[in-house]
Amino acid sequence: MARVLFVAPMDAERREVVTRKASGAFEPVVLDDLPAEKRGDALATADVVVSMGFPREFPLDFREKARKVRMIQSLVAGVDHLPFERF
Repeated sequence: MARVLFVAPMDAERREVVTRKASGAFEPVVLDDLPAEKRGDALATADVVVSMGFPREFPLDFREKARKVRMIQSLVAGVDHLPFERF
């Protein structure tokens, strides 16, 4: 089952939708719900990252930490602002 890491802000409505849609399809992980010491592990085990696409959501060492990531989903239109050099 794919592990989907949400680094985008997640309000109650988004969380409810993700919980409903995830059932048996993927394992959702919300970065904001994790203590700081577990966030590196979350990046290391993620298959997919869902973000707003802003550089602050991707650490400078993203490429080294997130070796399993195969897809990055931006929730906003356009991708010019994505920090491609970190991927």
